[in-house]
Amino acid sequence: SSKLFFLSINLDALIKMLDGINVDAIYNDVQSYYNTLKPLIKVPETKSEVKSIGGRDFTIDSEMYEVSGQDVQNMINAIADKLKNDNVAKDILSKFGSDEKSYNKRVQEAIDYYNDLRPSELAKKAQIIIFKMGGKIVGAGYIDYVEKIQKRNILIVDNGFVGVETVERNEDDETTTTGGLTIDGNGINGVIDHNYKEDSDGKTYNNERTVFENVTFANGIPVGKIVKRTEDNYDGEDSNSRMELTSSINDGVVTINCVESENDKEISNVTITVEPVEPTDIEIPTENIYSVGDKEQLKAYIESADVDGFFANIKSVLGDELYEKLFGEEDEDEDENDPVVDPDDIDSDITPLSKSLDTANVVKNTADGGKSDGANNKTTTTNKDASPNTGATGITFAIAALAGCAILISKKK
Repeated sequence: SSKLFFLSINLDALIKMLDGINVDAIYNDVQSYYNTLKPLIKVPETKSEVKSIGGRDFTIDSEMYEVSGQDVQNMINAIADKLKNDNVAKDILSKFGSDEKSYNKRVQEAIDYYNDLRPSELAKKAQIIIFKMGGKIVGAGYIDYVEKIQKRNILIVDNGFVGVETVERNEDDETTTTGGLTIDGNGINGVIDHNYKEDSDGKTYNNERTVFENVTFANGIPVGKIVKRTEDNYDGEDSNSRMELTSSINDGVVTINCVESENDKEISNVTITVEPVEPTDIEIPTENIYSVGDKEQLKAYIESADVDGFFANIKSVLGDELYEKLFGEEDEDEDENDPVVDPDDIDSDITPLSKSLDTANVVKNTADGGKSDGANNKTTTTNKDASPNTGATGITFAIAALAGCAILISKKK
């Protein structure tokens, strides 16, 4: 997949697609959803606390909403007609290759899904949290009481400072990302930490720290110093690694030095010089040009592209050792006749919320006691609570609806 990404991404085309999106139309569209949902949103509990993010203290206000599966069902039904006829959403998704037929199908699947929740699922509750600073939304999170999952994401942008705090915790492990960067005339400076720990044994962990020192960009190439240090323990064995990337620019020539070490021993030291040159043997193609924003064209490109030949040529130029460092070793178990990607799997459609949940129990089976209504060949069950528990179904949508509306509305203000 990394090879495919490397070959197919056209940044100019992507930027043009984003430039064509009407932000005001999106805001008005979200505002109309919010106005419809507002009467259904319960009055939240609130609290205020000082949080340290990226080495700076900020006063964060929290609004906590209790939401049940029944609340989510009520919300989806309140906006069902608007979802089906939302031309703003259809227009945006069309820029990414989704057609109206596919959009309508996904929306109807989501509506049907939430209207088919079992009584026990309707009763499940979770807590949605909206984080604010100075009245503006800076993040959101939730607590799933059934699955015992906690998540929160906070992003602060304040006078050239960008701070982040993300936490995902369940019964078995915890993953966090914290830190902050300053962006000014000196470039980008700061520290980002990404940590993982497994609570089941208390010994498995992976800690990554990335330090940025006066990092700027010259023609997309980072100039400055970036140091990444990793410490981990898997299977009871401690290890560490370090990568230091130092680069400078002089008269348009960029010199990059990359030093890697494992367990405090240097394993590689590579210096690369990059300089602009006038092209003399490059022809601009006039045929076989594909648009990354068109799903069918992207499929046609992948079906016709000689990806293996392309990377084989790169490997012959770089040599085996450098190639494997950049692109990884070949998978010995992979069938060499298998395509890099199945063109039929490429679909720019937005996956419905129902696909992100366990939908196995939504499918009714007459062999398990279901019955067919005959009229429209739809099968239903005699006991909606007879099948296994699917978890806190529906809560994901509530989080997206409330947090998404609130964030976009607050940004507009």
